[in-house]
Amino acid sequence: MPPARPSLPALLLLAFAVPALTGCASNRAETASAAPQASAAVALQGADAGAGAAPAAPREQVNDPLEPFNRGVFWFNEAVDRALIEPASRVYRAVVPDPLKTGLRNVLQNLRSPLTIANQALQGDWEGTQVALQRFVINSTVGLGGLIDV
Repeated sequence: MPPARPSLPALLLLAFAVPALTGCASNRAETASAAPQASAAVALQGADAGAGAAPAAPREQVNDPLEPFNRGVFWFNEAVDRALIEPASRVYRAVVPDPLKTGLRNVLQNLRSPLTIANQALQGDWEGTQVALQRFVINSTVGLGGLIDV
């Protein structure tokens, strides 16, 4: 007798249960002891701000070994956004006529339809899956690849 294969619902349950049950990396004792200290430091900063008293207790250092890399990526993304994305979006809004914008939006929504279909199916919403699948097929064929939302 061949070994039984796990069913799709069992695999999906496992795929979602494992990440949900793993929790976060800090334990409750660390989180609970840090919260009163943080709120006390905030209270001291607010109360002593204008009084010229001693500075608030030093904040606990957070160890993030990837912080320099993350900051570099952030500043790179900011520079690309300011130099390329923002000007391109201004030109797009000023030059492209509204009907063409609507058509492009419809095409992009149609391209996203397979994700919507998969999402509806994974949630067990068979009626929603059917509606999304019908919209995708009709808009892809009669709607000229989604350009026209039928």
